[in-house]
Amino acid sequence: MIRQPAADKSARAPKTAPGAVRFPRRLAWLLDECIPLPGGYRIGIDGLIGLVPGAGDAAGAAISMAIVAAAGRRGVPTAVLLRMMANIFIELVIGAIPLVGDLFDFAWKANSRNLGLMERAAVPGTAVGPRSLGWLIALLFVGVALVAGALLLLVSLLRWLIAANAPSAIDRPTRCIRLAIPTTSSSDAAVKISGVRERAIQRNSG
Repeated sequence: MIRQPAADKSARAPKTAPGAVRFPRRLAWLLDECIPLPGGYRIGIDGLIGLVPGAGDAAGAAISMAIVAAAGRRGVPTAVLLRMMANIFIELVIGAIPLVGDLFDFAWKANSRNLGLMERAAVPGTAVGPRSLGWLIALLFVGVALVAGALLLLVSLLRWLIAANAPSAIDRPTRCIRLAIPTTSSSDAAVKISGVRERAIQRNSG
């Protein structure tokens, strides 16, 4: 009896699996780690793209979403995907601040963070999903507090501007009195006084 060779287990693995892992790693390295700096620190082209005013941060966020999409295809839990998108959103919002946001882009490295989340979520028994859910809840509270604080600051600023431009209650009657009383020059007043005196003298002499 002729035995057939056993099928190779690696051949039955999905062909897209190696590429699905390799692509996000290369993209995260390109965006966050591809340029070495003195002292051992590394940056990527994501921070350089963010230097372009306006469109740079939006373009970087769009490219970073490719790693989130790759994680979704690998079956990463929804809580982890939301945390990955939150990392990109934080980088997008703070990166829009001139100068400070550009430095933040180089330090935050949302793509490397998201790659780490994706790889940890693929390991059985890790608690990255529940941790991500708690992290998202805390981020939600912080976001609500920041929005409420910004609205209160905006309302206070509007009230201050209205109060600064509006006339006070004390100045209003004074302005009305000034408008009601006609202004006369000193020469006109002297002429009127002298005329009154002349008429009084004529009456007395008559």
